[in-house]
Amino acid sequence: YQSTTLSGLEEMFLNSVPCEATRLELGFNMRKQWRTHFSNLCLQVGYEGLDGRDWLSSVEDMEKRAAQAEERIKKARRRRMGLALQRDASKEAPSGVFISGMPARFKMTPDMVE
Repeated sequence: YQSTTLSGLEEMFLNSVPCEATRLELGFNMRKQWRTHFSNLCLQVGYEGLDGRDWLSSVEDMEKRAAQAEERIKKARRRRMGLALQRDASKEAPSGVFISGMPARFKMTPDMVE
C-alpha cells in the first residue's frame, strides 16, 4: 500500500512540472535513483537474484527514451520557428512593429535618429 501511495505522489509531482523536458529528466533521474537504491539494498542483504545486465539494460533503455523525447521537443521547436519565419517573411505580413498583435505606435524624435 505504501509503495502505491509513494508512486502516486511521485506521479502527481511529475505531472505538476509544466516543462516537458524537465518533467522527463526528473522522472528519469528519480527512477534511476530508485533502481540504484534497490540494487544496493539487494547487494547489502546478499540477494543474488538481481541480474546486473537487466538493470543496465533498463537504464540504457530509459536513457534512449529520454533522448528520443528531447529530440521530439527540438523538432517541434524547429518546426514552430520555421512556420513563424515563413509567416514573417510572407508578403501578407504587415510591416511595422507589433506588441501582442497590436501595432506599436510611437513618434520618432530627432534624438532617436543617428
